[in-house]
Amino acid sequence: MKTAHLVIVIAITAVSSAFIGGTISYELLSKRPAEVLRVQSIEIEDSKGQVRGRLGSEKDGAVLLRFMSPNQRPVLSVGSWDRDRP
Repeated sequence: MKTAHLVIVIAITAVSSAFIGGTISYELLSKRPAEVLRVQSIEIEDSKGQVRGRLGSEKDGAVLLRFMSPNQRPVLSVGSWDRDRP
């Protein structure tokens, strides 16, 4: 009798797992990827959590790719900005 109950429990668990896995797979695989990702900046951190690089827009409208030294001083900045802006 205990073996019959064990088989029933295993069968119900297997069917439930298959249903849940199928549903999750369908939801994940049927969605189209986003065509546009909108962010104001992307920061790159080192293993210590310090920001070492940043790609983003500045308050004055400049768009920069900036690399920082370990002591957080800008080492290289590449980008464009409107020179007519104050």
